Amino acid sequence: MDERQYKLGLRACAAAVLVAYVYLLIEIFYKFISTKKIENCAWEIGLLVLMSFIIIFVGRKDEAILLPKKVSGKEMPIELSKAYKRERIRNYIFNSILFSIAMMVSISFVLPLIGKIPLDFYLPIADKDKWLNIVINCSVEIIVLFFISFVLDYSLGECHIRRYNKKLKDLEENNG
Repeated sequence: MDERQYKLGLRACAAAVLVAYVYLLIEIFYKFISTKKIENCAWEIGLLVLMSFIIIFVGRKDEAILLPKKVSGKEMPIELSKAYKRERIRNYIFNSILFSIAMMVSISFVLPLIGKIPLDFYLPIADKDKWLNIVINCSVEIIVLFFISFVLDYSLGECHIRRYNKKLKDLEENNG
């Protein structure tokens, strides 16, 4: 199998996985909305998690797949200089902001469906103003999500870059 055939097969597999993801997400939302019980979606959620772990496990074989990328899909620079590291940190911050906002938007869509505030925690700050409590708690949740996302993005991204650079260095030493 030449490289062109390999890439076509890889695209076909990626398209099949995307269709499966979309189908499972639609199935999860339909079951959750119609029954109001997340337990009825356990099989579909389990398949989504299993598919993700399989993709990550198989992707670990190719170090370049795990390198951090921009939102546009372009690869980040892998050099270890301070200028490139600052550029990667800006990208990690941008990704974390997008992630935390996307999570809060998705929570906003779920809120009317389940009828209660689906925050991980709820701090009753303002005694009588329910909306002020919601705004404050959502703000705290966005900040917490941002920091968790940034720490994970930064540590995993930099770890993959160091591992990839080490592998390149080892290959150059063995060939040179």
